[in-house]
Amino acid sequence: MRHNSLARIAATALLIGLFSVGPNALANHIASDGRGGYIMSNGSHVSSDGRGGYIMPNGSHVSSDGRGGYIMPNGSHVSSDGTGGYFTP
Repeated sequence: MRHNSLARIAATALLIGLFSVGPNALANHIASDGRGGYIMSNGSHVSSDGRGGYIMPNGSHVSSDGRGGYIMPNGSHVSSDGTGGYFTP
């Protein structure tokens, strides 16, 4: 049951992003998993690092910007999409 709820949250966030920004945005979307972690565009799951950021599946660290966004390993800034997820550059 819990898995179905998380899947619905992720699917809703992805669909909102698809219709808000366009079909190419889906490839760069990070959706909230509803438990403090995120579902990456490739389907992998990442958890919070306990400092407001998270560790990507490749081991790179993503830091909180302190304003509700993130600073990616390449230095780019990621802002919220308004649904608890994020669009990456």
